[in-house]
Amino acid sequence: MPLILAHLRNNLNPGGECQNNDCCNVCVPITKTSPPEPPKKPRRKCKYIQPPRPKSYAPQRNYIAPEMKMEDNTIYRKSYVPVEAEKPVSIVPEGNLCVGDGKMSDDTINRMSYQPHKAKSVTKPSKKCPTSHGNPPNPWTCLGQRNRNSCHPVYEWKTTLSTK
Repeated sequence: MPLILAHLRNNLNPGGECQNNDCCNVCVPITKTSPPEPPKKPRRKCKYIQPPRPKSYAPQRNYIAPEMKMEDNTIYRKSYVPVEAEKPVSIVPEGNLCVGDGKMSDDTINRMSYQPHKAKSVTKPSKKCPTSHGNPPNPWTCLGQRNRNSCHPVYEWKTTLSTK
């Protein structure tokens, strides 16, 4: 058996046939096996068939061209008759533009209408503490010795309470 396999390896051409005619009764053609084919998909047993379009119930109308031509006399053509007219002479007034003497004002209507508000100056009473650390004179009292500028006015309330 090994002798036959060696003979087959040496004497076969690429087509799988024996090159040596003397040994044809010994040579067996070798077929190359291909990879197995995947199984075929099963065919569908039911197939959808679309029904035909239903006929329209609307009556069929065919265009019929008119036998007579349409009139050319439209309202626009009757109203505006083309007439050749001469070009009118232009009237140019003279002496209507005068440049005034002096400088032109920069004020616009918007600037003159919307003037900025002027702030009124209000004088406030002085809130400085006295330099002495003793009893401050009325009407101001200091809130502490750390901040001499933090003073507030002292209000004296006079009430009459009767105790019985």
